[in-house]
Amino acid sequence: GNNLAQFTVASNTTVKLWQQLTVNMTVNGSTRKVDGFAYGVDPFSYAYSTSRVIPCYDEDGFLFYHEKSGRNSDAVMNKATYNYNILNEKTHTGSFNNTRTWGATFDLRWQLFEDLEYQGMFSYSSSSSDTKKYAAEHSYYISEIRGYEYGTVAPNSVETTSTPLPMGGLLETDLTNVSTITTRNALVYNKLFDAKHRITLQAGIETNSSKTKGDTNTRWGYMPDRGETFAIPPTVYYQYGQYSRDNISKVSGEHTVLNRVENTLSEYAMAVYAYDDRYVLNLSGRFDASNRFGQDKNKRFQPTWSAGLKWRVVNEHFLWKHWWLNNLDIYGSYGYQGNAVSSVSPELITTDVYEYLYNSYGLEIVSLPYPDLGWEKTKTWNVGIDAAFLDGRVNFNFNWFKKISDVLSSKGVALENGVANGVVSGSTMENSGYDFVINVIPVRTKDFVWSVSFNTSKNYNKLTSELASNESWQVAKSGTLHKKGYPVSGFWAFEFAGLSAENGNPKFNLSGMENNILAETDATQYMKYMGKLDPDLTAGLSTSFRYKTLTLSASFNVQLGGKKFLAPMFDSDMTNTTPNEYNNLPKDLVKRWRKPGDEKNTNIPSLPEYRRASIELPSGSDLLYRMYNFSDIRVAKASFLRCNNISLDYNLPSSLVSKFAQNVGLSFSVSNPFIIVSKDFKGKDPEVATGSQPISQNYTFSVRMSF
Repeated sequence: GNNLAQFTVASNTTVKLWQQLTVNMTVNGSTRKVDGFAYGVDPFSYAYSTSRVIPCYDEDGFLFYHEKSGRNSDAVMNKATYNYNILNEKTHTGSFNNTRTWGATFDLRWQLFEDLEYQGMFSYSSSSSDTKKYAAEHSYYISEIRGYEYGTVAPNSVETTSTPLPMGGLLETDLTNVSTITTRNALVYNKLFDAKHRITLQAGIETNSSKTKGDTNTRWGYMPDRGETFAIPPTVYYQYGQYSRDNISKVSGEHTVLNRVENTLSEYAMAVYAYDDRYVLNLSGRFDASNRFGQDKNKRFQPTWSAGLKWRVVNEHFLWKHWWLNNLDIYGSYGYQGNAVSSVSPELITTDVYEYLYNSYGLEIVSLPYPDLGWEKTKTWNVGIDAAFLDGRVNFNFNWFKKISDVLSSKGVALENGVANGVVSGSTMENSGYDFVINVIPVRTKDFVWSVSFNTSKNYNKLTSELASNESWQVAKSGTLHKKGYPVSGFWAFEFAGLSAENGNPKFNLSGMENNILAETDATQYMKYMGKLDPDLTAGLSTSFRYKTLTLSASFNVQLGGKKFLAPMFDSDMTNTTPNEYNNLPKDLVKRWRKPGDEKNTNIPSLPEYRRASIELPSGSDLLYRMYNFSDIRVAKASFLRCNNISLDYNLPSSLVSKFAQNVGLSFSVSNPFIIVSKDFKGKDPEVATGSQPISQNYTFSVRMSF
């Protein structure tokens, strides 16, 4: 039930109208159609979380339905489970997405004079996305809303007047169109004086305008198998046939309109001076403006600049006779950049909401106004070396950088503002690190070449200043809590303190809450710092062996450091209910606590009791078994070595294909053939979200022909 079809086309044409004028035209387009799942239907998750012994069909060949917990019914007293079969859900729910994109770019280069050139660019792109999601009345999703299974009650019965949706299902549509126009005009002056002094000057102006329009619709009563018509839900229904309930939300549905315009204007200039191709000085500056800060004229414009210096050591006279040195450049730069955050606006953004209690419309705040927020600002230093030795057999580049950024961040605000979080200035983030790339050719003969490439990078980051914040433990465990003195991806967990001898419930060390007023707004006061989600070191390695027209290549990547939470041990919905006979449970639960005394031999809690085992935290009551999923014993090291790809490529001899083609090539490749990682991940991919699918291999065979 999951399909994708994609078609792309591209054209690139260069026309030299006359000696001084060249025009390059690029046109590209694509269409993409995706049929997928919706409303909780996920075959992998279903197989992962459901008992293997449940049949798909009954003895008569009809679909077998098992019970699945849902919301409490308004039509049938004490009903909170509904029939479920994954094939039925795939048939009666679905999503469709159709995306079309196309664009055209015109580049013009006009040599006005011998040393002066005009460069122009005009680009237009357009994209549209048409999305449809539906759930028919036969689906579990609608049965849960209706309060009973389709066809199980008589027409015009009490149950049909007690449900908000007696007929039909749900249809959601989303249509979005984005068009972007970019223009650039520049003059470039390039002159060599006395065969040693080269000056390059460039000045230009660039504009960008992006318009986004769209609308979303939600409509109830959808009947796809009856000509895609709609049944109108009742304006009033009677819960259990007794209590009157307003149903205007189902009758009216939801409709939103998207209309956004983003304009930017940039003026830029660059000056480069090179002496004897040995010393190069670069100066550049930009003047950017954005309509995102329209209320504050002082913050509409953001000047930025940078300066760089390069020493081409290999061109020094005292190194000319060193045959082993092919290239050696040493360089450094300092820059100051700005970034307009498109997610904030100087205006108050609200939406109309019908308040049933008052029978009138009210305003719900979507985003607070930010008239005083300006650009995010970043200062950047970098120093590097670029070298090549032994006739190109060894090439490497090393670059060290440091960035200090004044950034906007989300902070908790008083609920009197109408929202729980707001965007503020005042946070400072520091990043530093290095990039290193080296390419080596140990063997190079006429018929055989062996090459090896290695790259690595390291990034250190921390928050050097911050504003006071009201952060929950959910934020602290996610790696998105920006706390002064800690890495950006630092995360916290509950400190596991063993199991209760009485009932096997998990216990935690929460001593940081005692007589600590800071714990009311800072969950890290009673949680344990675990490290950071981001790795300390990332590296890539690739190697290639070529013998005549046969090439064998492989690529690897490695991550060292960094930690992650393992997949949740208990219900990911955190309802803390006792598992039922339809659940497929983690194998580790076999080792769970069963009787007093087991707490000495295991750290796996007992099965959770129904809606019990809670504890009071500063943020309110929370469930022990949810906290267990995010405790320190559920954290694993995320270091790994992955083989990304192994491929074999062969070009047929020209003597075999010259009669019908210029070249014919065959290739075979396999992706993700193996990975070495902590056994705690149990076969899952440590690079993606926990609870994801196991790592899969893809095998590809391809044929290339040119005529």
